[in-house]
Amino acid sequence: IDSLGEFAECVDSMELQVAGTLWPDPDCLHALSRCSREFGKPAALAPLLARERSPSKYHPRTRIGYRPAELEELDRRLAALDLRLDRVLCHLEPEADPWDAVLSLRTCLPLSRIGGFDCVVELSGTDDVLAADRAAEALFAAATQPGCRLFLSPFVDLDRTNDPSHGLLDRLSNPRPAFHAVRCLNTALFTSPEPLRPLAVEQAGSTRVLASRGEKTSHWLVISPGRSPDLPRLESGGGGSGFSVIDLAGGLRRWAKRNELEQVLAGRAGPFLVSST
Repeated sequence: IDSLGEFAECVDSMELQVAGTLWPDPDCLHALSRCSREFGKPAALAPLLARERSPSKYHPRTRIGYRPAELEELDRRLAALDLRLDRVLCHLEPEADPWDAVLSLRTCLPLSRIGGFDCVVELSGTDDVLAADRAAEALFAAATQPGCRLFLSPFVDLDRTNDPSHGLLDRLSNPRPAFHAVRCLNTALFTSPEPLRPLAVEQAGSTRVLASRGEKTSHWLVISPGRSPDLPRLESGGGGSGFSVIDLAGGLRRWAKRNELEQVLAGRAGPFLVSST
């Protein structure tokens, strides 16, 4: 711990990865808590478990982070030691929808000894459209969870592995569609401090619509709309003034009335953000 003092001013936060166990010993937890107190930087705990079986993989994989179902036990162990952690890294299953996975953290709340969550979402595969959809969905979900921090993996393409994946950047550091989608969505959602709450998911054929609402603004994330997307519950505020429609991967924005939305979205691939004030 003493050696960290030399670098404390160079970092925004710290993460301790504990190998081989979900439940670090008391000395480890006390040391992590001490780091946070002495250096004034948030500290996160993450278990690192090798050789975990995955339903869709032949070879075992390494898991970093807690599953939502394991957080209550961690909270009880911290309470028994009278300790509190700033943050905990959460493992979200690669096969799960990011929206469902991030919102599943609500099922274990409230936790008295854990301050916040860091969520890692993997962009698996080499389909750029699907990667942009997944990245946008993960960020849209994280925006409804106060104190949640999101990490997208991999940052750069992985092509020499059992699981080739396109990241936010290609091997030459050029941005992929997922990068643009996250950049635009991050700007649209977080320029205002307005808290958002998640709403029900709409499904119509291949079109999936996620919704969130704040005090003044409603947002809908339209995932991979088909040629004739069905958007039955998008009702604009402001006396029917219309909607802001952002092509997240393309970085384009336009305004549309309710009867124009299907035409604007028809035949286009990739995620769209539709907003109404």
